[in-house]
Amino acid sequence: MRQAKSAQLTWARYYTHWGVDDPAKSTGTREEIDAVFMHAYRSRSLRTGLEAFLALPLNNLRQNTSALKAALHNIESLNLNHTHAN
Repeated sequence: MRQAKSAQLTWARYYTHWGVDDPAKSTGTREEIDAVFMHAYRSRSLRTGLEAFLALPLNNLRQNTSALKAALHNIESLNLNHTHAN
């Protein structure tokens, strides 16, 4: 159990933005908040980012933090380029 917890903390240090506002920060009626979550869920940039992240060789990147940071930056760049292209 302790080992799993430390692995979570290691991965939690990395942050990237995939062009979708955090729906958990939304306010309003339940319907408005639900709509914000659905917008984020259906977002093309979020889907692109998640697919790219899940395709990463995470076991290899765990040992190479600079490569992990670069991979996350590349995912962020993909989404920023995609967002500006629309």
